[in-house]
Amino acid sequence: MGAGRPTTYDPSMIQKARDYVKNYAQYGDVVPMVVGLCRVLNRGQSTLYQWAKEDGKEEFADTLKEIEEAQHQALVNKGLSGEFNAPITKIMMAKHGYSEKQEIEQTNTNYNVSVTKDEAKSISQALDDDC
Repeated sequence: MGAGRPTTYDPSMIQKARDYVKNYAQYGDVVPMVVGLCRVLNRGQSTLYQWAKEDGKEEFADTLKEIEEAQHQALVNKGLSGEFNAPITKIMMAKHGYSEKQEIEQTNTNYNVSVTKDEAKSISQALDDDC
């Protein structure tokens, strides 16, 4: 461990973190979040992520991973059921590797071109402007 303030980590942090993962709704959160755990532990995100990197604190790192996985599951399930606001769910799902992408493919005898929906709109607008 480097210079700076001494760590305030102790075994009770794991107990509080595990309780948060299981009972995040009782703490007022709709989905589990690292920032929610920060509030429970009264520590900043940088401190929590630093603890997760330190030797001997693998259980804490696992708990942070559990928060991400539980959040992912809640977003998918409640997003699909319509329980969550779709645009907000879509934004949050980006953190879990999801994105909305539509590809349009147009083929002629000389060229094979694949563009996204946004690119197709830009091309269409450019062609309209030229006419």
